[in-house]
Amino acid sequence: MNNLLRQIWQKNLMRIKQLFFISLDFLLYCCLPTPEIDLSSDSDKKVVLFLGDSLQARIPRMAKWLQRKGNFRCVLMTAQGKGFQIFNTEIFSEVLSYRSSWDLKRKLKGLKGVDLIHAFTIPSLPIKIAIDHADSPVIMDMQDMYVSYFGLKSPKLYMRVDMPNEAYSIRNADGLVSHSVELSNACKEYEIEQRPPTLFFPVYADEDYAIEPDEIKALDEIHIVYAGSIAGSFQDDQHFGSMKLFWLIEEFARQKIHFHIYPSPNMRFRDLILSEYHKIEEENPYFHMHESVKQDQLAKELGQYSFGLLPFFLEDTSRSFNKLGRGSSQKLYNYMEAVIPVIISEDLAFQAWMAGRYGGGIKVKKKDFYRMREIIEGIDYVERRKEILKNREKVFLGANIPRLIAFYEEILAKAKV
Repeated sequence: MNNLLRQIWQKNLMRIKQLFFISLDFLLYCCLPTPEIDLSSDSDKKVVLFLGDSLQARIPRMAKWLQRKGNFRCVLMTAQGKGFQIFNTEIFSEVLSYRSSWDLKRKLKGLKGVDLIHAFTIPSLPIKIAIDHADSPVIMDMQDMYVSYFGLKSPKLYMRVDMPNEAYSIRNADGLVSHSVELSNACKEYEIEQRPPTLFFPVYADEDYAIEPDEIKALDEIHIVYAGSIAGSFQDDQHFGSMKLFWLIEEFARQKIHFHIYPSPNMRFRDLILSEYHKIEEENPYFHMHESVKQDQLAKELGQYSFGLLPFFLEDTSRSFNKLGRGSSQKLYNYMEAVIPVIISEDLAFQAWMAGRYGGGIKVKKKDFYRMREIIEGIDYVERRKEILKNREKVFLGANIPRLIAFYEEILAKAKV
């Protein structure tokens, strides 16, 4: 109850701050001259602005390879406080921020020297603002979509508020980059029959971070690791039920399996959530909470363990199959970089297919976790890891980035016409 009250307090405090800055920035937008932001390149390189509300791990990875293999200079702009340096933002030539939608409009109005805007979800409001207020062509990058979670009649007001922006951006962006198969459902829900040019571009693993184990050994102790967002007991099951991992902590301990969590750095109410898990860690010798790790060090860290984990099931949440079954995440590819097989829910259909094809995946039902030691002891662990080493080159980002570069050039060529 204490954490629930603290969550309510933090939510209301954030809303008050947002309202203050929206009001202030509206006045600045209306009353003061637009400040010029000149991002022009000193060379012949084209400037790409990566724009979004909250930075996601895949974005700096993409930017790094674009700069390495293409003729681009990459800049980042996110909402204030959501740049997350742990995602290796040092690869960007400049890192900017905005305080509110009106501040973003003002900054985009004065933006100079940007050839292309690569805007990423969620939410989609910054993408709509870029389409309406920036002079550069805008690509919409989709890994998460609000319409995927609960459909058009979402119980979450903030999702319903942003869905018109999501639909507008899909219709009006100069190009779409889709990291999973969520987009097909979104177009169906929004009744979009003709969409802009689209590139299917999975999240991919980064060969710079991929480790090469000196030796692949058979299992001794079993250590399972999860890297990503988790939820606290005070959060609603409707949205966060599948991310409450308390039941897994208990079950793995019963089977004498060590369970490690590396929490995402960009969870809301992170301090409240982590406090609950740290209390459990103090009493459970098989459960281990770790600090968040930068992306360029994560694979090396995960490679200490036996298996990665993606344990999300439809029965634990009201999220739809369109989100769980069609979506994607960076986690799967982090495990491939670490050369550890992933234990993955059958409800994560698209990711389970990718894991089975490239990542030594072990697809499971929820009830299988109650005999996980038996399942693990029945597989050829060494062969699973060798399978990852053999196949993961096909999903390396550097090997696939020329497809994104060609897509950029296609969009830029059309913009000149």
